[in-house]
Amino acid sequence: MASVEAQQPLGEKQNGKVIMLRAMFDSSVDESVYKDREDDSFTMEEVVQQRFLIFNSSRDDALDLAERDVLGDQYGDGFTMFNTSFSYEIPDHIQTALARAGKPNVTPDRKLDILLGITKSLHDHSTWLYDHEYNWGEFGGKSALQSLARTWKTVLAKSDLELNIDPLFMRKGIEYFLREFKKEVENMECGGIKFNFE
Repeated sequence: MASVEAQQPLGEKQNGKVIMLRAMFDSSVDESVYKDREDDSFTMEEVVQQRFLIFNSSRDDALDLAERDVLGDQYGDGFTMFNTSFSYEIPDHIQTALARAGKPNVTPDRKLDILLGITKSLHDHSTWLYDHEYNWGEFGGKSALQSLARTWKTVLAKSDLELNIDPLFMRKGIEYFLREFKKEVENMECGGIKFNFE
């Protein structure tokens, strides 16, 4: 997943801060064509073929908080090591994020930020997908992931305005990212867990 800085907010409220674009190519696009290209050399047609996760300051804070939860003492380390016990901590981290998002005073856009933070962190530190015992799902993993998917479904039913997201780039980027995450979860070595976020 490439990462580029953008000066234009693409419809997002930024409070004057530069945002981070984490670009992912649609699976139908040959990424090698774009390798080593300068960011300003892309045509609009090529940009539209990409999927973006746009991290404003609120989303970046939510991702940082999720990273602290997931990585624990290893947060901020340049090199991280994981063992099987890490995988069994994942359900608790998911439930912590869902409890945070479920508080009565949390707005829809903030809820999206929290969900994106935990899901992106789970995706980035994905050893839990395969380094576990076969019955990992029965130890809270299945119910946690299904709760995460249900919460995503509820949040994505909100309007772009309520979620403070750009409909052309950010919504498509989130949906693409979640479909990729869904593939990973449903192909886990523990037999796969349904991730019905749509």
